[in-house]
Amino acid sequence: MTNFNIEIKNLKKFKKALAQSPELAKKTLKNSLEESVYEWQRQSGMVTPVDTGRLRRGVVNPSSIRVDKARAILSPNIEYAIYVHEGTSRMKKRPFFKWGLDRAKRKIQKIFEANIDKLFKNIADKTNF
Repeated sequence: MTNFNIEIKNLKKFKKALAQSPELAKKTLKNSLEESVYEWQRQSGMVTPVDTGRLRRGVVNPSSIRVDKARAILSPNIEYAIYVHEGTSRMKKRPFFKWGLDRAKRKIQKIFEANIDKLFKNIADKTNF
């Protein structure tokens, strides 16, 4: 549905750190994804169109989030969410997930930057890097 990119500064330094501590890096990535998708969910919930409130409850429901190794998915368990988001021939689209992501992008960038900084610090502390 909606994609975005995050620029990682000092990528060579990051790759070196990853090679030195892959398990810690995996944990950092997963934590960053979890924090980010919760922020995206929070922001999307605030801009979700409301008629009865069922769609908004579906968006902010904890079961609407899945995080695996390198991916976070926000997907409400409401069957008509896609029609509201993408629109139909009779209804204009209201891309509340995109709106929420737009609102959350700066915070998500900060989440990743802070967690990567912590990763570097942890590796430096462990390896005198």
